Amino acid sequence: ALRPTPVVLKFADELKEKFHVPVKIYLVSERSFDLAFKQYANLPTIREASKGVEITTEDIKQFQQDFSLVTDLQNIISGVNVSDLVTAAIALGFQVNASDIHIESEEENVKIRYRIDGVLNDAASLPHDVFPRISSRLKLLSGLKINITGQPQDGRFTIFYENDKIDVRVSILPTTYGESIVMRLLRASAAGVRFEDLGLQG
Repeated sequence: ALRPTPVVLKFADELKEKFHVPVKIYLVSERSFDLAFKQYANLPTIREASKGVEITTEDIKQFQQDFSLVTDLQNIISGVNVSDLVTAAIALGFQVNASDIHIESEEENVKIRYRIDGVLNDAASLPHDVFPRISSRLKLLSGLKINITGQPQDGRFTIFYENDKIDVRVSILPTTYGESIVMRLLRASAAGVRFEDLGLQG
């Protein structure tokens, strides 16, 4: 009986280690191999599923020109849909160089706050009936489960903004009045801050 050569056995071991699957060796004719190999051409192409919905640089910029103060957000969000509301909130976060955006369901309403230089600043208030749609939008962006509201979830998404890349880490916690959403904005360009830019006095 024909036995596999050392080269074939070594190649089988390499495949086993690389893909962590069992490898079996069979003896076939070259014609049979060619026929089997051609069948792979008929397999459907696997395409990576898009994760949530994109927020583009243009989406961000269309709101930034309307912002000069954190409290300007209240005027902007009153006449926009939920998708634009989330985009506007993130756009303002970039504009004021916030490290975190808090969207928290409280007893009377929903508060949007920005952490700037370590201090939380109130920006806007929303009615409770809008919050489930905001939560769903952010869960969709972050790849989280939309139908889960009673347990913590953590996700992330990335925004390619001009020549910068911003990682948005999303943390969602259940609270007495609904959910608390915190978005941390991590700019790639901020990783190498100079000592002179730390804000320390001489």
